[in-house]
Amino acid sequence: THSITCSTLCAKNLFGTTPTTAVHRTVCHHFGIENIIVDLAREIKPCLNIVDCSVGISGEGPTLNPGSKTDDVKSHLGFWVILAGANTFAVDLIGSAMMYQKPWLVTKFNLARSQGLISTTDPRNLTLIGDETNLMNLLMPKWTPPQCYPQTKASIKNVQELSLQR
Repeated sequence: THSITCSTLCAKNLFGTTPTTAVHRTVCHHFGIENIIVDLAREIKPCLNIVDCSVGISGEGPTLNPGSKTDDVKSHLGFWVILAGANTFAVDLIGSAMMYQKPWLVTKFNLARSQGLISTTDPRNLTLIGDETNLMNLLMPKWTPPQCYPQTKASIKNVQELSLQR
């Protein structure tokens, strides 16, 4: 999780490719990191985006801040997951949904869609290939999402209305 961008997955990691100082990175995180992430993704297009979903931080990541904890994905699902795909934002949409976020409310996904970097902000519209192809079996409702958008608490309580239930 990430307290500003909701998740630190493939798209956010592109920020690490920039040759900037720590001060510059801190300023960017607080003033428009979502725009920077989408700008970078428009120019840097990895052939393969991989997320190792074995252990992550739930709560107010990306570091162990108060209210966050290291969390083992296997303890939620009974198995570990590796996400991979050619589209940076498609992989991130699935990862965000797994963490029980509403990716369609996340700024970077809406910006990416408006710029043609992904066709949807709803992970249910993406096709999964592999051992587990049902998105409902990858959701972790007890994962603590960050408070990166005002609807986060409501998203946990009202997730049934969006058919994101097991």
